[in-house]
Amino acid sequence: MSEYYKTLNLEGHGPRNKKEFIDLNKIVTSLKKGRTASNRIKRCAICKKTGVKYCNSHTIPQFILKNIGKNGKLLNTQVFNSTKFIDEEKGINKTQVFHSICTNCDNIIFKDYERMDSYKIEPSQIILKQIALKNHLYSSYKHNQEKTFYNNIVKKLFNSVSSITNDHPLKYMLKVTEHNYCYNNKRANLIIKNLSKDIEMYKLCYFKRLNYTVPIALQDNSIISFGFNNERLANTFDFPSFDYADDIHFCIYPMENESIIMLFCAKNLNIYDNFFEILKKQEESEQLSIINFLVFAYFEEVFLNKDIDKSIFNNANLKTISQEQMITTTNSYRTSYLTETERDNFRWNALAKNFNISNHNKIPNLLDISHRIS
Repeated sequence: MSEYYKTLNLEGHGPRNKKEFIDLNKIVTSLKKGRTASNRIKRCAICKKTGVKYCNSHTIPQFILKNIGKNGKLLNTQVFNSTKFIDEEKGINKTQVFHSICTNCDNIIFKDYERMDSYKIEPSQIILKQIALKNHLYSSYKHNQEKTFYNNIVKKLFNSVSSITNDHPLKYMLKVTEHNYCYNNKRANLIIKNLSKDIEMYKLCYFKRLNYTVPIALQDNSIISFGFNNERLANTFDFPSFDYADDIHFCIYPMENESIIMLFCAKNLNIYDNFFEILKKQEESEQLSIINFLVFAYFEEVFLNKDIDKSIFNNANLKTISQEQMITTTNSYRTSYLTETERDNFRWNALAKNFNISNHNKIPNLLDISHRIS
């Protein structure tokens, strides 16, 4: 079975002949070049104006990425993957870039969170709103591209979505990407409406300033499924109302001589309160190890310094957890012979095995001082 199909979790649904495999590779090559309809948005996602110039908008501010870059280059989590849909090395100016904001909005609306001085104290609501808005805009853009990706595969292999069986992983992937696109798009629009208003939308769950530069960077949003003792937190398999936010925003910001670790969520969200209460009672080294585990377990786009010890890239547990989320989720959807309750329990148990926080000590803690950038 080809490595592409392993990554897409299509074992058992793979190409029937060489032509189908070549067709899939053509799709992947096209996507790697960014030639999708998602890159041709016709109006700014913020001001809604048409006919404006779009910029290369970044989520993580470039002044942060430069602190872990080497010769203007970074590694990403594809370095842990034997199958690479995208290059494992990228230039800072092309890292986590999206094209749905006009130049004017990008320069004006996000100026606060893109200043180094903004993190000398705990961030204000303005900073949190700006970070969350960038995250949701990027996520909606990315999920729109994913829809194109999966639809192209369906068209090549099955002609149409209707010809795919309900338990096929592609069917679920299409459902997930559509939901995630709509969710992030709605959250972004809500923030835009309240961006300049004196409304408290977020609460800071965790904030830590380290006196050294960590070798990784992250800015993204995701739900967290499991807490301590495998307590179930957000439901991975449920598609909640778009009016309800259950994700956490993660920021790992390496600065010149320090690092900022910051996690926040919607003000009215309380499903994570107990988790953070327990987390903060741990020793700092334990806290950082747990957060490091969450970073690699729940996020696809973590950026790394090229001078990290190469043995870390071959760490079996880190390679597994960094690729685990989609694989476990989609594979568990093949159990169509089970009742819905049995299937739900099967899914949770499958995820719990590898997403158990007690496994955090089994992977290298890249937030520890021992991995600092000199």
